[in-house]
Amino acid sequence: MMDTKILVVDDEVLLVKGIRFNLQNEGYEVITGSDGLEAVRLVQEQRPDLVVLDVMMPNMDGMTACAKIREFSNVPIILLTAKSETEDKVLGLNVGADDYISKPYSINEVMARVKAVLNRTIRKNAAIATNQKAVKPDQDEILEFEDLKLNLTPMLLL
Repeated sequence: MMDTKILVVDDEVLLVKGIRFNLQNEGYEVITGSDGLEAVRLVQEQRPDLVVLDVMMPNMDGMTACAKIREFSNVPIILLTAKSETEDKVLGLNVGADDYISKPYSINEVMARVKAVLNRTIRKNAAIATNQKAVKPDQDEILEFEDLKLNLTPMLLL
């Protein structure tokens, strides 16, 4: 995991320290910033594997920073915000975020979401790098409700 670099950007210094401490304890390399402009610059310069980005920050808000980052990078982005309305979450996901965590949050939730997003992207990137094909298992697990069908079966990489 030490090869995994995570950028944490929030203008609340204590929140950054807490997240950085927990990520470093899990073996991640952590870089930090305090506003949206710095977030965009650090993604360009440092090429992190994941960005944890606050929404309400000075100079450039996290939504705008996320959209700017999406112009040149597919790095996974998790937005952190005090805004918990559905419209805010939808907007965050529509500008390119991979996940959205509302404040107040538990550090355990942040850590679990970081690991989940990294596992998805690392597995996907590994498949692309080795030119593997995604294959479904023989038995699909289907959840049906009225006109909605969800295939819950994970893709296996061969």
